[in-house]
Amino acid sequence: MSLLRTVCSAVVALLFSGLAQANSYKSTALVLALDDITIVEATYLLEGYGIPWDGIEFTQTGQNLPMLEASDVGYYGLFIIVAQLYSNGASLLTDERWQELYDYQVKYGVRMVHLNVAPSSDFGVKAIGSCCSDGAEQNLTLVDGIAAKEFPTAGLKTADMSTLQLFHFPASILDANTSTTTAIAEFQPNSHYSEASVAAVINKLDTGREQMAFFLGVGNWSTTSTYLGHAWVHWGYRGTYPGYRRINLQTQVDDLFLETIVYNSSDSFRLRFQDLEQTVEWLVDINRRLPTGSSYFPEFGFNANGNLIYTYTAGENLTQYTCDKPVFTTWEEATPLEYIKPLGDGHNQWSSSQTFDFTGQCLFLDPLTQFLANTTNRDSLGLVSHTFTHLGLNNATYNDALIEISFNLAYAELMNFTNAAKFSGSGLIPPAITGLHNGDVIRAWSDNGLWNAIGDNTRPILRNPDNFHWPLITNVAQNGYGGFQITPRFATRMYFNCDQIGSDVAQWIATGGGTENSTIYDLLDYERTTVGNQLLSLYHDPYMFHQPNIRSWDVEEVMIAGRMQKLSLLEMWVETVTAEMARLTTWPIVTLKHDHIAAAFNRRMLVDACNPIVEYSTSNGAINGFTVSCDTDSFCDVPIPVTVGQKLADTKGFPTEQIGSDPMTVWVKLDGTPISFAFA
Repeated sequence: MSLLRTVCSAVVALLFSGLAQANSYKSTALVLALDDITIVEATYLLEGYGIPWDGIEFTQTGQNLPMLEASDVGYYGLFIIVAQLYSNGASLLTDERWQELYDYQVKYGVRMVHLNVAPSSDFGVKAIGSCCSDGAEQNLTLVDGIAAKEFPTAGLKTADMSTLQLFHFPASILDANTSTTTAIAEFQPNSHYSEASVAAVINKLDTGREQMAFFLGVGNWSTTSTYLGHAWVHWGYRGTYPGYRRINLQTQVDDLFLETIVYNSSDSFRLRFQDLEQTVEWLVDINRRLPTGSSYFPEFGFNANGNLIYTYTAGENLTQYTCDKPVFTTWEEATPLEYIKPLGDGHNQWSSSQTFDFTGQCLFLDPLTQFLANTTNRDSLGLVSHTFTHLGLNNATYNDALIEISFNLAYAELMNFTNAAKFSGSGLIPPAITGLHNGDVIRAWSDNGLWNAIGDNTRPILRNPDNFHWPLITNVAQNGYGGFQITPRFATRMYFNCDQIGSDVAQWIATGGGTENSTIYDLLDYERTTVGNQLLSLYHDPYMFHQPNIRSWDVEEVMIAGRMQKLSLLEMWVETVTAEMARLTTWPIVTLKHDHIAAAFNRRMLVDACNPIVEYSTSNGAINGFTVSCDTDSFCDVPIPVTVGQKLADTKGFPTEQIGSDPMTVWVKLDGTPISFAFA
């Protein structure tokens, strides 16, 4: 499998050169690996983009490849091969099978990516060692200028990337192969190596065959692996592929208006208007600093009863007001976390005589509602229901769930939240993420016009097991009610009952995340790597925060963004995460409100159900356009996104989207006929 063997491929290239005029091939990636786990590690980023793939597990020498083509139509648009399928010192792919892949590449111009391979003459290089079994760091960087030249649509910056826990092989390019082999990434000097060495290459062979090879391990847990994945995806597809790339950063803040007892303390904390004032000022500042096209905002889940609790107390001290009492329900019954409530079971906690007759006169005694009465302030933030009292719903009745959601939505209308620019009225954040196995509760939500709720990714049963980029759709057996959407949400280490650095770090240490001497900077660095990899992996799941995490105007200063400043826990987190994204990419950072991110998850699932197909047409060895179709007779209920790496001659009237430096996406609605596009 050395480069010398490509001489015979040159003959093949001549034989097929006449066919290249009429060839076309499909975008599906073919992944060859030794086991299912490795296939997952090689395809998780394809899943993030929405690029279809076929994975073949090789278990024995001589195993055949799938059918690659028929009638001059290629079935695959990219080959991804992990570790050269080496097992017991030899590849399970025979020379004949390798040649089949090479011939296909030459005929269709399809590229090949090798992951986790050892340097050898197959890639025009030689190994100069291995690293680092002793845990030593050896940073990796892209070669200066290579991203703009070879994969410009990837939007990657040159940055130091860790190789800790990624076993790797520093290499050098063989003198005989300098004309066909280009280094695209380098390992930097460290305690083992005094000079930079080659980490990855592109081979452009005389036959026209092209391949990219990485001399380090691969894993979906690794930010470095994910970062490099965008290089090979965009290089492999030349920037045009089914699906799209976007950083959607959603930060949902639960319990607006409520009070929370602070961790390891008898004190309680309720958000002040000064905290929200500072938040809005900070939003203007950070959006100015984010990449072009960015639009970030936090979203608040509100509980109206907290407003009543505050104003009733305030009204008692003001003789001219007689304010309505807040609602105090009986404390909910404790249940197992995933308790499935029998339909019709339970006891009403709400009084049957309770009516919604609260008045704005008293509600606006609350400085928080006064702040949100200003439309500029209100429209700076997202707003979504978190139910009226925060009553736990695992064992709730239909009646209680109906009142909890209907009263909170009535409150939203009374307070003019429903006219807010970023209000979501079709979904909710369930209190403590309860009620998702209670069919009576979900039916009450549905009867109030809701179709989606947020979930909790720490509970696997609330994620879609088939694809983490899809929402979970409820069913009667597990949830008591079918057809309701649960949108996934990540937890953070900004804990629900922490209002300042001290309490948050203390809880992180107590729960085993940090050590005795850990600081807020250690915690933020942990979040940087964890969340950074999630965002790079194109997860769009919102992130969970709570109202104490917004305390800012009277907290200690912290060194963030190069200066000492007073920031809330949420703001520290966002500053850290967005700085990491800006360090690695040029991508815009965009927030969608609750209902819109739910719709995006739903649309992704519906698009995948259509099995979209992008088929590239070629002329003289170059792609000149593509055709969009799908397995369902070219009918699809939702538009199919296709990212386009070149300018289109005609968009055929379909909507396009291009945000900041991101490549353009065309949204193609199929109504029974494939749609073809030509490049300009």
